[in-house]
Amino acid sequence: QDGGYLYTLGATGDVTITWDITVGALPTGLSLSAEGVISGTPTTVESQNFTVRATNASGNDTQALTLAVAAVATGDGAARDGRRSTSRGLLRLGGRG
Repeated sequence: QDGGYLYTLGATGDVTITWDITVGALPTGLSLSAEGVISGTPTTVESQNFTVRATNASGNDTQALTLAVAAVATGDGAARDGRRSTSRGLLRLGGRG
């Protein structure tokens, strides 16, 4: 899908791990599945701080993350960016301390 994003979160532990967001939200147009897949098409240049929780039979753990959308696709397939157009590095996911 043009301008789409797909990233799978990872964790160690029991095989069945479910994911959810406990604090904050993903950038507009993205969602997190219970399987830990962040997907969708970002619609706004923005940066969002959020906390994910991984839960399994042994308990749960959380991690604070930041996901930055540097550019979004326009209807004509071009990139629209708050600062500049780019064809790579449109999204950046990083941990926060």
